[in-house]
Amino acid sequence: MRDEYEITDAIQIFIDDGYKVRALEIVKADLNLTYPHDLLALNLHVLRSRGGKPIVGKNVKIAKGARIESSILMDGAEIASPIEVRDSLIFPGEVVRRARDLDRTIVVESQEIDCRHAVPASDGAAEEPLG
Repeated sequence: MRDEYEITDAIQIFIDDGYKVRALEIVKADLNLTYPHDLLALNLHVLRSRGGKPIVGKNVKIAKGARIESSILMDGAEIASPIEVRDSLIFPGEVVRRARDLDRTIVVESQEIDCRHAVPASDGAAEEPLG
């Protein structure tokens, strides 16, 4: 009626037509992308799968003494203070001018989205939910 086949019907058609049908695992991780913390978790998952080394875009400025750990700094981002940035995602052109370290945070549109309650740290530790 919808001019579509259900997956079970499609599989049966392949079998009836003489094709071999077998199962393969193709999804290694099912990561949703609904909330901001999902975006951070997805990016950290990619970082960890690549060895955890930070990804730093073009024309990124990092203050002397600042440390970047397991984070992504997109093109033109700036860390203006000698802070530690851990497990964070800094969008293009964003400038971080804070005195405190940045941990499990997304910086976008001049806002900081705290994801510590929802995203485990790179060492696996998670903070208690806020509130």
